[in-house]
Amino acid sequence: RDEIGLWPIPSANATNSLNVSYEPQLELSMNDVTTGTVTVTSGSTTITCSSNAWDASFVGRWFNITGRYNEAWYQIANFDNTAKLELANFYGGVSGSNLNYVIADCPDIPPDYHLGLVYYAAYNFYLKRKDMGSAELYNGLFQELLTEYRENYASKQTGLVQGQNDKYRYSIFMIPPPPITG
Repeated sequence: RDEIGLWPIPSANATNSLNVSYEPQLELSMNDVTTGTVTVTSGSTTITCSSNAWDASFVGRWFNITGRYNEAWYQIANFDNTAKLELANFYGGVSGSNLNYVIADCPDIPPDYHLGLVYYAAYNFYLKRKDMGSAELYNGLFQELLTEYRENYASKQTGLVQGQNDKYRYSIFMIPPPPITG
């Protein structure tokens, strides 16, 4: 999920080499996991579970404490054992134990736009039932969010190719790519 292979393998001490950054696509294939309760500590990356329900497939998934207002999602970085995981970033919430949680796949969409997925599903639901008034309502809500998303993120460059000199940065998504100089 987080590697690009190159062949032939470049020399470890290559000069004028390139670093390629990319964003992998998420696969939304895992059922939510909520078995047991967890203990979290503010400022720590370690989370522990009261049950032995975890496995290595959780790496790359997302963790959230449920039932708290505005709780952040944290990506899981490492599997230690069936009752202990490591987060990619420090837990920033309030410490606690016996807390309800969820480990889930999360779409690669900014949280402010997650409701768009619901609007689109509702649009299709009502469309199939030939309730055109409700379908149009939800399609309109979806289109509004989609327009706002495009306005805010259309110019976001997600992939960069950068030389050893960080002064020069190039987007790999520019077509055709500009000549690399410097």
